[in-house]
Amino acid sequence: MRKWGQALGDAKAWAAQYVQSKSQNDLSVAWQRYVRVCQSIEQGMGKKKSHDLPYISPKLATVRDLQLAVPGTYRAGKPVVSIVKFDPEVRVIPSKQRPRRIKLVGSNGVTYTFLLKGHEDLRQDERVMQLLGLANNLLAQDMKTSDMHIQIPRYDVIPLSPNCGLVEWVAHTDTMEAIIVEYRRHVGASPQLEFKIMQEVIRGDYDSASPEVKLRALSVALKKTSGDDIDKVLWLKSASTELWLRRRWTYTRTLAAMCMVGYLLGLGDRHPSNLLIDRLSGKIVHIDFGDCFEVAMRRERFPEHVPFRLTRMLVNACGASRIEGPLRITMNEVMRVMRDNQESMMAMLEAFVYDPLISWRLLNTAAKQPSPEQRGGGRSSAQASHPEVLDPSLGGNNADATSMAASLRIHRTESQVMRGALAGSMAGSVIDIEAGSVLESEHTTAQSAAITRIRNKLNGDDFDGEQRLGVEEQVQKLIEEATSPENLSKSFKGWCPFW
Repeated sequence: MRKWGQALGDAKAWAAQYVQSKSQNDLSVAWQRYVRVCQSIEQGMGKKKSHDLPYISPKLATVRDLQLAVPGTYRAGKPVVSIVKFDPEVRVIPSKQRPRRIKLVGSNGVTYTFLLKGHEDLRQDERVMQLLGLANNLLAQDMKTSDMHIQIPRYDVIPLSPNCGLVEWVAHTDTMEAIIVEYRRHVGASPQLEFKIMQEVIRGDYDSASPEVKLRALSVALKKTSGDDIDKVLWLKSASTELWLRRRWTYTRTLAAMCMVGYLLGLGDRHPSNLLIDRLSGKIVHIDFGDCFEVAMRRERFPEHVPFRLTRMLVNACGASRIEGPLRITMNEVMRVMRDNQESMMAMLEAFVYDPLISWRLLNTAAKQPSPEQRGGGRSSAQASHPEVLDPSLGGNNADATSMAASLRIHRTESQVMRGALAGSMAGSVIDIEAGSVLESEHTTAQSAAITRIRNKLNGDDFDGEQRLGVEEQVQKLIEEATSPENLSKSFKGWCPFW
């Protein structure tokens, strides 16, 4: 306030003068003064890496010993862990939305860290966490998977409003992208190595290249690079062989389990910034669940053609057996448990699908089921069946990196615009009875299609033209689709199919 007090006082004086004179010139001067202050504040806030809580929220900084429970800690029948105070420093995360990292002290003496996110609806993420909780309970109750200690990492999501909420800070984790970039800096390799090789083959705009050219470019890039970055990081970061084996075991189990549950959910948009890897345990943590029920397979630009992310770097880090070992065994067991308990899964997923919160999202999926071309991108004979990705500041070819980051931003922006438009359409139709009846019919069709699709997955009927498949046959088909170079080559470049 001391910095802008004089300017604000000057603007207020001109505004008061306008009230008396009604002169447009006085109003214009007052407006210009206010605009300059706003621009100065915005520029200053954009450069700050942290804020002092007493200045941005004096009341919150002074409260003590609240009766309110620490978000995510309340459990029925257990002692309540209440909020004692808030940490005075609020860190700014250097990503697009610039979320804030806040800390608060609980009555048990533990400091809890959260990410305060704005301009984003976290209610769907909260529903996904509930689904993952059910999956973990089913895996824990099954005799075989409980002995294998298969559990999907979760974190607390607390929506505060339709466009704001808290996300539990997952400690000791880095994004897949950050891990790869850090390793390549260490060994002196370019973070954009594979993409530069692909550009040499394409010799033009990546987005406008034909599928055949993209496939050839991807094949060349995969042959010329090893793709063992994550595998090397797990080895180099482990103090002993025992610790390395334990981390690799946890890594493989969490990767396989989330592949299967994510497939049932129709989870898409699994680019390298949406996968976190725990530096201590090796577990994989997924974030950002905005694209569920195969929405990503039906978007207009760069629809996805894989059921889950199982690119070569993820596979190589599973050990010498790659897919043919703990990874496949875990996938088979997780799918078996989900199919054995499909009534429980369907009950949860039906409540999810029919939730008014996400019903408007399903409108984009239409009523039809995904064709083999949509799901597999035209199967080959072998199939028969938070920072931006590659930030230009990371080095290498800045033009390539900027192009890739821009591609990811365009994809995210289009998705947000589509969701916002549909949400607005839904809100308007609630008021208009006639339009509401039409929208309700569309909702019913989309919801029914989503439920049918999920039930087919749980029954093994999810492949057109195929008889009902057993667990192992179904998992094999999914692995073939997820690792198919044809399918991977159709991804947008920010998805990094070469990683």
